[in-house]
Amino acid sequence: MSQVIYYVASSLDGFIARSDGSIDWLSCVEVEGEDYGYAEFFDSVDGLLMGRATFDQIQGFGAWPYGSKPCWTWTHRAMGPNAPSAVATAQSPTEIVDEASKQGLSRLWLVGGGSLAGAFEAERLISAYIISIIPVMLGDGIPIIAGHRLSERLELKASRSYESGLVQLTYVAKRG
Repeated sequence: MSQVIYYVASSLDGFIARSDGSIDWLSCVEVEGEDYGYAEFFDSVDGLLMGRATFDQIQGFGAWPYGSKPCWTWTHRAMGPNAPSAVATAQSPTEIVDEASKQGLSRLWLVGGGSLAGAFEAERLISAYIISIIPVMLGDGIPIIAGHRLSERLELKASRSYESGLVQLTYVAKRG
């Protein structure tokens, strides 16, 4: 089965965006020449999984940044021509992970958002979490995993701190 990796930035108090979806607060860790391992991570994934709000936000940045990697987007609305590798879906997370596995995709990036992460976690599909903690408190916003109700033990695999104050943690799910 394909691995699902939730690679995400979060405020210290557990939000991935402001209530209005804004991610302006991420600019506090922007450092010229530093990508915090993003390029290496992106090269390691075969496909993407995202919610419609995340898709719309990425569309607002300009050109589609993910090339031809397959991208499943949970939505009932038309996708538009600016993301040629993105397809709309209303299938369950399990169905999409099964489909990706049948296509030979081994690593999928759960891009966001928090509600979709909650749906994947509810089905115990997230195998790893790479969380970049940004040194800011938002007080309110979109939680890292919305509706999370399950208890799960995670194992820390790596941690790295940067001069900007960002701390990146890598956890794997301990199952079974």
